[in-house]
Amino acid sequence: MAVISLVAGCNKTEEFPEGNMTDNQLKSAESRTINFQMTGEYYTPVICDGETVDFLYLSEVADQKTHITAHLNSGQFVWMIVHCKLTITSELTGETFKINDQTKVTFDENGEYDAFTMHIHAKGDKGTHVIMFLEFDWASQTLEFPKGVCPQDGDK
Repeated sequence: MAVISLVAGCNKTEEFPEGNMTDNQLKSAESRTINFQMTGEYYTPVICDGETVDFLYLSEVADQKTHITAHLNSGQFVWMIVHCKLTITSELTGETFKINDQTKVTFDENGEYDAFTMHIHAKGDKGTHVIMFLEFDWASQTLEFPKGVCPQDGDK
């Protein structure tokens, strides 16, 4: 059975959009949760049996395709959840994938990236269907694939 894994990334904006400050849910003077949208890139290598066989890339992710819920304490990120819903076409196979990605990013006490966990669901128009769970640790720069499901592999 071939395993296809997807790794994705979205850029975060450095400043909060002032227009969305009404979405704040104040927990205390020092702690709050905010909601906003972002733009950026989305990139996804496709890995089968430990080998990269494809690379999906979208250079501009529009605001309406992403949503972020982030929690701050004393002005620093504690965590954020990024939801991306995209359509990307493979340059190698021409297959078009509808991707639903939920990524949770955690930050250390200095507000720097600590780790992220991802759940990616990608459905291709030629029958490829992939569900991936990934974990990345920034300090060790290690990426783990605790679970991946590619049920159509045995059918082809």
